[in-house]
Amino acid sequence: QKPKIGLMYPYRFEGRPPMPGKSGKTASGQYTSQALIEKQKMRLYYGNLKDKTFKKYVRQAREISMTNPSDMLMLLLETRLDTVLYRTGFVMSHRQAQKWIFSRRVLVNGEIARHKSRRIEPGDVVAIRPQFAIAAGRSALNVALRRKAFNVGASWCCGSPYGMLPYLEINRAGLSALLIRDPNRAELQALCSAMWFPFIDNVNLKPALAMTNYRK
Repeated sequence: QKPKIGLMYPYRFEGRPPMPGKSGKTASGQYTSQALIEKQKMRLYYGNLKDKTFKKYVRQAREISMTNPSDMLMLLLETRLDTVLYRTGFVMSHRQAQKWIFSRRVLVNGEIARHKSRRIEPGDVVAIRPQFAIAAGRSALNVALRRKAFNVGASWCCGSPYGMLPYLEINRAGLSALLIRDPNRAELQALCSAMWFPFIDNVNLKPALAMTNYRK
């Protein structure tokens, strides 16, 4: 039976009123804060990042781009090695991508990748080591079959041309991918509505709101 797909609202407590504190005021703020929800969504979507790690990316985004730090945050997260490997469609999830990197199955420019958070620059080639090609091919086939079952094709964003990731050249026969360039603003904004494959059809990320959890 085809699983249900919906929007992601983590840490939302339905039908459970918040408990009052000693002063008689409710503690609803810590649960209903939309900014907190958006931060948790982004951490969960990008491989269950630690809060310390996500805060580091927020700080870097603000330092690099004063005019549009939310787009810079998306760029930093989308060019992580585990995210790029996830976008290739060779693995089912961020978690699987991280496991493959830890087990040294992934190459970057012909060298074994050791860190899942490595920044992939334009011109870098991400590939699967030849000795793991059979397992990688089987995994890519499972991803393709699951996509077919969900009737989403090869796009990451339903109804958007940017969902085909024009900045990433994927060689499925050779199990490799070339980052042609950094994704532009339109592509980054489209990825805010990307699938959380194979569970959710629109993650509805709001990076600008998520960044408000941290002081400037």
